[in-house]
Parts: sequence; C-alpha cells; structure tokens
Amino acid sequence: MRGTHGTPPGGLAFLRRPPQAAAAAAWGRGSASGRPAVDASLAGVVCRQPALLSDGGGARHTAGALGQRLSSGASRPPTRAGRERGGPAELRRGRLGDRSSGAALAFGSRAPPAALRVAAAGCCRGPLGWWLGDALSTGVPRVAVIGAGAAGAMLARSLQQRGLAVEVFDKARGPGGRMATRRQGAYAFDHGAQYFTLRDPRLTRLSDDWVKAGVIAPWQPSEASMEAPRWVAVPGMNALARHLLSEVTVHWRAAITALERDDGGWRLHGDQGVLGEGFDQVALALPAPQARSLLAGLGGWDQRLAEVIMAPCWAVMLADFVEPPPPGPPGGARLDDPLLAWVAHDASKPGRVAASDTWVLHASEPFSRGELEQPGEEVAERLWQRFAALQGLAMTPPGHLVAHRWRYARVTEPLGEACLWSAELGIGACGDWCLGARVEAALLSGLALADVL
Repeated sequence: MRGTHGTPPGGLAFLRRPPQAAAAAAWGRGSASGRPAVDASLAGVVCRQPALLSDGGGARHTAGALGQRLSSGASRPPTRAGRERGGPAELRRGRLGDRSSGAALAFGSRAPPAALRVAAAGCCRGPLGWWLGDALSTGVPRVAVIGAGAAGAMLARSLQQRGLAVEVFDKARGPGGRMATRRQGAYAFDHGAQYFTLRDPRLTRLSDDWVKAGVIAPWQPSEASMEAPRWVAVPGMNALARHLLSEVTVHWRAAITALERDDGGWRLHGDQGVLGEGFDQVALALPAPQARSLLAGLGGWDQRLAEVIMAPCWAVMLADFVEPPPPGPPGGARLDDPLLAWVAHDASKPGRVAASDTWVLHASEPFSRGELEQPGEEVAERLWQRFAALQGLAMTPPGHLVAHRWRYARVTEPLGEACLWSAELGIGACGDWCLGARVEAALLSGLALADVL
C-alpha cells in the first residue's frame, strides 16, 4: 500500500469570563452599566517554569470586532441559557462534574458539581427549582479546550477533576495530536512522538498510576542513556491522551476556525457553523502558528507567538517488506545523515502487535523544510531508498510505504513561559511550544494553564 495521508498540523515531541470566585458585588464595579469594562488589548502572561528550559532535551476576527463584542458585557455572570447548556446537556452526556464535592454552601470559590445543580432544578418544580438551580450553577465555569494532544488532554483532565464543565474540540478522528498512532489493517505506527521522559515530580507521581493502569511502559532505544527512563504509551502513543480524556466530553472532527465572544460567553465557529457556545473560558492547545491565527488581534500575544519557531518533519511508515531489515540493536536510533534523523523499529515497543514488522523513519529538519510541499509518494520513495541503502537492503519497496507531513513537528524557538493566560478575556493557550520540544513540556504546560483557569 502506497500513498500519503492528509497533513493535520502538528508534530513531534521527541524528541468565566474572569474567575468567578469573587463575591457577587464585584460584578458591579468598573462601569456605569454594572459590568467591568473589558479592554480587548489586555492579555496577561503567567506561569513561569524556567527550570525546564535547561533540559535541552481559518476565518479571522478583527481586533475592532472583538473589542465591540467584549465591551458589550463580556464580564457579566453567566446567563440562564448558558447555564442550561452546562446543566442538562452535561447530564445527557453523562458528565456530572466533580462527584466528590460537598454541599453548595461549602464550595467557596470552587464550582459546585453539575449533578447537584441539575438535581436542584429537577426536584423542585416551579420558580423555586429554577432559582435553586440558577443559584447553584452561577459559579460553575464552562471551559472549551481546543486540541486533544498531550497538552490539551492534560489540561482537560485537570480541569474536569477540579469540578469544571469541560468540553474538548479536535479536528482529528481521535486523541493524541502529535502523540499519534496510525492504524491501517494489521499495522500500527507511532509516526509522531516516539517516546518521552518524565522528570518533573508531579509527572513522575502520575506516571506511577499510568504504569499500574497499563497505559505506559518503559522502552529503551539503543541510542538512549539510562539517566531517565524512556516511556511509550501502550498499545500506541495516543493511548496516553485517550486515557486522560476518558472522563471528558470530546467532539471529534470539530475544526475550530474562529472565536467570538458576546454576552452569552465564547462562541466557537467551524466551517459548517457554530460548534459550541456559552463558554466562560477558552483554552487553545494547538501548535503556536494555529494558536496565533485564532488569537489574532489580542494585544501583546500576536508578536510573542510570531517569535515561536516550529520545524516541520516528514515521517514515513514501512511494513510488509520483501526483504525484512536486519534486527540490529533494539528500539530506535538517531542518525547523523542529510536525509534521515531517526529510524525506529516500531514493533519492538512494548504492547505492539508481535506479528507485524513495522518501522518508522523521520526525515532530517533540512530535508523536511526543503521538501515540505513535495508529494508524499515522492518523499516516501526517497526516504525508503536512503533507509535501504543504509541497511544494505534490496531497493524493492515494501508493500506498505506511506508518508505523513508534520507541518509543525517540534519547537526550535520556544516561548519561554509555561502558558499564556488573560483573566480579562478568559482565554489562554498552552503546548510544548511554550517550554521546549518534549512531551513532558506539553504536559507541564497543560498543568500550568489548569492552575490559573
């Protein structure tokens, strides 16, 4: 089987309204209308984690239009319509919020669970039921997370565990982003991130649970040192994101092309119309260039995002060999080669299908940049020929030879902050591009944004 697949932006990592905790009286400050005035140019940057830096290891909206929408009352408490969308709709999807929370008056600044406010509105008929349901739902923010890769999945899981009503939107058919696994017939390929390391104490603690759940397992490529364990998700790299999103409402094949905010909150637009609305906060977990496109017009962020540089990478998936490559050292290896940067015996990873002999090639950065717009079939053929020459194989191509273009594979010039967040606008962004080209950087960025939402 030959060909090229589509190019969903992404790459490799190898490699409410403002917070509702304030008292109700706070809504009366800031303008004659009783709402805080909102300046569309305001955007605050928070969440610093400089220690990680040393590891080495569609449609547009104008600033003017966004400003008009925001000045019309973006900081009002949630409307009844918005709360209804976050109540019974969540119940129908089986997402009842934080079941561990206690009585309504004990929540303080933490949002009460969706189940409690739905039950209050349902058990008390008439005005009393509506009043009680509204009172309980006032402090529950609805958050839209755009992107279901490592950063978005970690962010969504963290917010859901804290009792927020979270919905994830992703244009793909399944989770993972650049922690991708492609399955075709009997074959499965990790054609994105190859493995990851975890050094931060928060993540190493989580990894213990992931190991016990059978979600990740160690994998030691031949070129790797023993300083830090190399982990892979099981049975494919996208399994970690799938695990993190297991309790979260996710909308697949939902590409967001524009954002809009009005009195009812944030509205998410796609090519076919509105995909979601009534959100108090929006978090973008996308590659920096895509985040920049959706955030265009927010003062202070456009230039900062423009300074983030991400490199492309061509990946090639091989299987069904006429002459199987020699086993060689287990795992994968980095190469000092003009065309190839990485070769991995994908079938050697734990939890993979033993009967399939699958390999993944990653092209070098110079080759990927120079050949980025070339047809995938041609790229696959060239990289296969180089691999065969290095391995001493016959040039007869394998039965499965498919290329995938990662347009935004890995960050080479990161932002230098753990996340972006504007409390005034109720919008933020996270991703590996904030801290560095590693899966761990993406996970930490998602955690950092969850801490400030």
